[in-house]
Amino acid sequence: MGAHAAVLAAADHPRVRVLVLDSIYPEPSFRLVRDVYARWGFAVRNLSFLPRVAFSLLHGATLDERGAAAELNRMTGRHLLLLAPAGDSMLAAEMQSMWKTIPEDEDADGNLVTLPATQPDGLYGVQLQRYHERVAAFFLERLPVDDI
Repeated sequence: MGAHAAVLAAADHPRVRVLVLDSIYPEPSFRLVRDVYARWGFAVRNLSFLPRVAFSLLHGATLDERGAAAELNRMTGRHLLLLAPAGDSMLAAEMQSMWKTIPEDEDADGNLVTLPATQPDGLYGVQLQRYHERVAAFFLERLPVDDI
């Protein structure tokens, strides 16, 4: 949920110029709905309202549907790196759809990289080192040294 929160915060703060978004959910309820239906595509598409209603009844609060998918198209002038987990095809497909909504901008870029594993998957050793190098390089290439 950290990547999702980062997009919502950045949407309200245009000074945030560079974001790395690892395994970002399109909306807050994505994981709940997916886990309830255990990746059964038909139910995810057609019955996703049921877990949301149950959550609201059990917790006395609603899931805010202000989603990252809707906010990414407001990220004009931002450098974005989306890191999708290859092992989670549903999330990777959602991230591909979100990536397509990023506005084209000659002064900024939006990249989608699918990795064998991402930070939430638990990276170790050489994989973790490569991940950190990739993220650091993305920031270093796009931020002035004075801003770091």
